[in-house]
Amino acid sequence: MKKTNLALTTGMTLFVALAAATALKCQSTEIPDSYFEPDTAALHQAPGGLAVLRPTHFSDSYAKVRHYHENDSLARTVGRDVTLQQAIAEAYDCAPARVVLPADAPQDRYDFLVTKPGHVREQLRRLIQNELHLTAHRETQDTDVFILAVSDPDLPGLTVSSADESEDINYKDGKLYFTHKSVSTIADGVSLGLNTPVLDQTGLTNAYDFTLNWNGDVEKKMENGQFSLDGTRNALTHWGFSLESTNTPMDMYIVTKTQ
Repeated sequence: MKKTNLALTTGMTLFVALAAATALKCQSTEIPDSYFEPDTAALHQAPGGLAVLRPTHFSDSYAKVRHYHENDSLARTVGRDVTLQQAIAEAYDCAPARVVLPADAPQDRYDFLVTKPGHVREQLRRLIQNELHLTAHRETQDTDVFILAVSDPDLPGLTVSSADESEDINYKDGKLYFTHKSVSTIADGVSLGLNTPVLDQTGLTNAYDFTLNWNGDVEKKMENGQFSLDGTRNALTHWGFSLESTNTPMDMYIVTKTQ
């Protein structure tokens, strides 16, 4: 009789565990793709309480990450069709070029969404650790980097944005329109396009509005770290910036497996 009860108890335990795992999986797959719209306004309107990392449902698109801030603090984040390097960079608040992946790292692409209150990036770190069994630690290494500096104090092409503007990026008629963005946005884009860390030494603290010629080919080159160095320097010159190479000790994020 005791053996029968033990078997029944063990069976029920396994059944409950399996049911819970199935329910969790169903809950993840039932999250509408529309919640992953890479738009600040859409991110603001998405339901709260979500923390999701999944294989991308948008394999025919391009990687995008968007943020929603409250009181100058990151309150929500969404990523669509991002690389593992980009997801980890978002989780650890660094440029993707500062993320060093293991040689056998997954080549898959991912969607993520965090609207749950609390430390947004810590939640994304936990998702990466729980779902992909990967974590990262910071380590100082001698690294080839670029220095972004001001070459023309007039900053042609950039306009200081008003304090009441909302941070956003929109596309129209072959151009990207950046609203209320810091210079770090430019540094991060250059870093991604050149697949090399970029140090912002402009000393600029304002938020700016500016535009950039854009199309699918440019976006794909940026995503794959295939920007032309000469072309990048020419574009920055039109904004009043310079880009010089150097080697310096720098904090990099070394990714390792947790099991």
